[in-house]
Amino acid sequence: VGQLSIVAAHLIAAVEPDIVTICLAKAAAMLCGGQLYVISQTMIADLTGSSPERLSAVMGTQSALLSGGFLSGAILGGRLAERGLRVCYGTSAILACAAAANFLWRMPETLSEKDRVPFDTREARRKVLESPVSCTKLLVGHGAAIRMLSVLLVLQSIPMNMGDIFQVFTSSEWGLKPKDFSH
Repeated sequence: VGQLSIVAAHLIAAVEPDIVTICLAKAAAMLCGGQLYVISQTMIADLTGSSPERLSAVMGTQSALLSGGFLSGAILGGRLAERGLRVCYGTSAILACAAAANFLWRMPETLSEKDRVPFDTREARRKVLESPVSCTKLLVGHGAAIRMLSVLLVLQSIPMNMGDIFQVFTSSEWGLKPKDFSH
């Protein structure tokens, strides 16, 4: 569902690239992208949980591939931006659609049959409602070192999702063009 939301939002932005549709596309990518990251981490744990060495190797590989994806995406995005926002978001929608198709048809269930637990709507709702509050336990219940680490992790992650905002700002304030970001 998350990947299909990204496809839909980027298709809308490709058809009518304005500030509202671009914000919608960014919001979908930020909200649903996090969900996909959690799913991938869960799948890795399911497949490698019995071997800590293999788990760390697979997670290291995933991290390297993600970094390479961000780098190549920034370069490709800069090149595509020279052709217009429709091309950027159209290409993004096509790639997101290919990823969704790959996920739907090629990714089997990774948890063994005996370890699966039926979905409980009430329990899921309770956890969703408790999650924002439970994360504050890191700030008050585990000492100054964990509190500082938690704050630093949050601060470190903020710029990861602000690339577009920075580009819009520098474009409007400094007159930089898309090609200036990709060279």
